[in-house]
Amino acid sequence: MGACWPESIYWCNCAKRRKQIWEALHPEDKQVCQVGTPVSKHGHAQNQGFAEATAEATGQAARTTRLAIARADALGDEALAKVVNTSLDSGVELDALAKLDAPERAEEIRVAQADPVEIGRRCILMKLRYAKLLH
Repeated sequence: MGACWPESIYWCNCAKRRKQIWEALHPEDKQVCQVGTPVSKHGHAQNQGFAEATAEATGQAARTTRLAIARADALGDEALAKVVNTSLDSGVELDALAKLDAPERAEEIRVAQADPVEIGRRCILMKLRYAKLLH
């Protein structure tokens, strides 16, 4: 198993699982949706949110954790498992893959698993950029 790099699928899975555990341990803090320093009704500071707690524990930025969880949620466990150690195992490619509909996503994953060289010619991000230029 590889290291948990910030943009890798491993980090997406690590962050997602860590969030599940954190939410089980801190059900009262499940949704911290405030800008600035969280303050409760009585003026006491609230506990820090999941992303901030993870940032403190791992040394990664809180934004990195939020991005990893968003990627994991958008793609799902099955798709993430299929693209491990392929050319799609990067933050940019995972973001582009999440924007595709299910049949296109499945095809891109199939190609990446079957022929790692071919995916270089079929880079999802480039296809999305090209499609924007045409429309």
